[in-house]
Amino acid sequence: MKEYLKYLEDSVEKLHREEAELAATHRKDEANLMKIRINIYGICKTVFEAISRQESGEQLKEKYLAKLEEIPRNWEISREKAKQHEDVEKVVTETIKLETVEKIKERFNKIWRAEQ
Repeated sequence: MKEYLKYLEDSVEKLHREEAELAATHRKDEANLMKIRINIYGICKTVFEAISRQESGEQLKEKYLAKLEEIPRNWEISREKAKQHEDVEKVVTETIKLETVEKIKERFNKIWRAEQ
């Protein structure tokens, strides 16, 4: 799963560059959204590394995907509450988190299938 770790690391590097460009052009709000994405990639990398130290094969896949389902549950709840309170900023933040983790999950599955 070295390719998957490389994907996570490369994505973080790319997002850091984008965040720096946005910050340099005084686009603070957009830069902050990049920081959210960076944090989600970091969380996923940390979780993957922790599980991969204990598991391999199908157990690794199952436990990691289970975590990628578990982690966003609170974000979904938070987004729904924000919608009820018409907190647009919070809705956007939680949506970014959910979209990012979904993208990461899709890439994990694609790499997993290719390596099997």
